[in-house]
Amino acid sequence: FSDTPPPPSHTSFPVSFYFYDSDYYCEKLSLVCIKKSQIVEFKTSKGNFDVQLYGKKNPVTVNNFIEDYNINGPMQEGLDPKRASDILLMFQSTFDDLWKEHDGYTVGEELFGLDHIEQPGLNVIKKELNLLQRLYKLYNDVIECVNGYYKILWTQVDVEEINIQLMEFGNRCRKLPKALKEWPAFHSLKKTIDDFNEICPIMELMSSKAMKQRHWSRIEEITKYKFDMERTDLVLKYILDAPLLVNKEEIEDVCTSAIKEKDIEAKLKGVTQEWSIQELKFQTFKN
Repeated sequence: FSDTPPPPSHTSFPVSFYFYDSDYYCEKLSLVCIKKSQIVEFKTSKGNFDVQLYGKKNPVTVNNFIEDYNINGPMQEGLDPKRASDILLMFQSTFDDLWKEHDGYTVGEELFGLDHIEQPGLNVIKKELNLLQRLYKLYNDVIECVNGYYKILWTQVDVEEINIQLMEFGNRCRKLPKALKEWPAFHSLKKTIDDFNEICPIMELMSSKAMKQRHWSRIEEITKYKFDMERTDLVLKYILDAPLLVNKEEIEDVCTSAIKEKDIEAKLKGVTQEWSIQELKFQTFKN
């Protein structure tokens, strides 16, 4: 436009089009719509926004992103789930910027009657990223929770609370879409939950007050792992670093024996206390 526009009264729309309360701009806007075959430029807070050149410039950026995503994205074969999660965050940020730009151009196309340029590649990636976000959100929640378990003092471990949290994670895992259940991160996530579910009964037995040093010594012989139970800073991770699952049955036998021994000791103590207050009188037998 050749005339100098008056200052804007307000802004709206994702693409930051300026609208003015003036008949002057109504007239100019009509001319723009008529000449839609020409390059239409709008002044925005970030510079000139060229709707007509969208079809020439934006697909290059989109295609580069799609190619980069397919080669270096979070779906790379053999990628470690933790690394894949970090890569997902990076690509999600770039995608959000592209999608915001895409929405902005779409508004411009609709406003000025231009042909809409489809971006099927972006739509596919959008669906995939939404699924990945659900998977890795759960994966990161589980890893963060497990890392929190590792820092708990052994004397303060609450196996019941851990079981409740694991049950919640298990339910969320089962509710994930079927398409996600073939991805490596899902298998890693499920294994983490399943392993902890399997080890919880062992932890509960090992945390019993019935466990004495002789029982820990026996478990040390089984696992070939040193348990320094006298440490005041002993945390759960120190216990879980031992090969517990591979020796599950033998460890359970030791812990079960410890509980039975404690029951026997308690009964013997009760008998001793009962007879300690009894007064016995002896008499000479006739013969």
